[in-house]
Amino acid sequence: GKFSVRKLLFTLLIYAAVSIISIPILFIITNLTGIHHISQKGYSVSTILQGVFLAPIYEEIIFRLWLKPNKSIYFIVLFTSVTLLVLCHYQGKYLCFTVLFVILFLILIINIVNRIAPKHFFLSHFKYFFWFQAVSFGLLHMANFYGSSIYLIALLSPILCFPQIAMGFILGYIRMNYGFLYCVIIHMIINSVLLIYLF
Repeated sequence: GKFSVRKLLFTLLIYAAVSIISIPILFIITNLTGIHHISQKGYSVSTILQGVFLAPIYEEIIFRLWLKPNKSIYFIVLFTSVTLLVLCHYQGKYLCFTVLFVILFLILIINIVNRIAPKHFFLSHFKYFFWFQAVSFGLLHMANFYGSSIYLIALLSPILCFPQIAMGFILGYIRMNYGFLYCVIIHMIINSVLLIYLF
């Protein structure tokens, strides 16, 4: 459908409300557990630019582009995923590596199954794939936390990453109803507001 400014603002307001409600809960949990957010170390200008422009593009390719699958989309997603896997491994970001590996494995399975039973399997199980993209996108942001224990961060990740999980659902809805480009644009807007505020 045609995307209106009103719907865009409404979508951003939903995410803003979820984020604002989450702030005091996250503040209490991080203070009680000794977990810290990477923003406490400060952001450089280059990190902000990467977060605003690059991250939304490759994150949307990996997490949402394949929600409307075809051969060329699979190739783009696989290429982007493999590239980021190599980068995460090289940089020692093993948490990101693990999440991306699981997503890459799932995409390969979907592609194989769709060749055997084209579209039927994917469409009949679509709600599970939709949930998966939202939750896995959120959990990838565990990498934004440090301190205490990685096991404690993993255990608390559904709470720590709840704003990003909610964002995954919102962006997934936009992907299915308005297209991939709108996902990227809204992701950029959200990241720019958050990162500039943190900076």
